Amino acid sequence: MVKKRSKRKISITRKQKTNKNPPEIKISEAIWKLSDPLIRQYRETHRIQSIISITIIAWNFSLFHEDEHDRLQGLISNAYAKAIHGDDTEVLVKCIDTLIKRKKTMYPNINEYIVEYDLSFTDEGAHLSVGTSSVDEKINKKAK
Repeated sequence: MVKKRSKRKISITRKQKTNKNPPEIKISEAIWKLSDPLIRQYRETHRIQSIISITIIAWNFSLFHEDEHDRLQGLISNAYAKAIHGDDTEVLVKCIDTLIKRKKTMYPNINEYIVEYDLSFTDEGAHLSVGTSSVDEKINKKAK
């Protein structure tokens, strides 16, 4: 049995809060559903890893006020500037925009940050597990 792992951790400096109202769907399942149209197009393991990463970025961005989205996407574009070029950067930003809209439409009441995730591949398929933290209320308000 071949097993590959892709693990990304996002560090946070504040104490994690427990959610008193758990979401109506497992967030890992929600990530699969959000990314499904892309995964159906791109079946290779390395592409699925990228799609899941981008979907998680979009999920977390969706928790910020809309006025912050351009700034956040600019940070991502700058971070990937050496790896992707020109039109590819525009495609990445459009993809994030689309995923944010899908998250807000499909899961408008789930406000949990994904702070870590583990994506593994076995002979049986891919498995995703996520760790979350509650969103601070002020993050959803317009930045001043």
